[in-house]
Amino acid sequence: MVAWPDMDSTGPAVTDEDVRALEDRIGTTLPDEYRAFLLDVNGGKPGARCRALTLVNEQVVIRDLHSLSSSGAPFDIVTRMERLGAQVPYPLIPIGSAGGASHTGVICLCVEGPERGTIWYSALAGSPRAHNFQHWSERPDVQHLAQSFRAFVSSLGPLGSMARYAN
Repeated sequence: MVAWPDMDSTGPAVTDEDVRALEDRIGTTLPDEYRAFLLDVNGGKPGARCRALTLVNEQVVIRDLHSLSSSGAPFDIVTRMERLGAQVPYPLIPIGSAGGASHTGVICLCVEGPERGTIWYSALAGSPRAHNFQHWSERPDVQHLAQSFRAFVSSLGPLGSMARYAN
């Protein structure tokens, strides 16, 4: 088993069949690192030592890493995909929630193309239609975070001064 981030809580145990059902729904396989994370941990709430993420202009708090849940919980990956719709540009899928002093957003995994496996932050503000003719990776509301899920997890830090924003 791989050493994943310290988690205050985790999602329910899932099987390879559960992960394959998600892959069938999105029409592609998940990158191996993220697939392993779902099978080992299945999301949840990161612990205090790994809840802060630094963006270009501010730090944000990781509120949760989404899980697979047959109950349709609010932070189930499929439920979040349905609720967010066009706010998160394909080929990104939402894998976590985060927010800072000035906005909220989602942590996303790219599942296709040359950026497959990379992790991105998409701010939830404004109209997605405003960016129709711009490649998703060049949109001002989308920011590259890491080259892989493992690199993303390694970049997480303690809450520190961000504790007032934590849920």
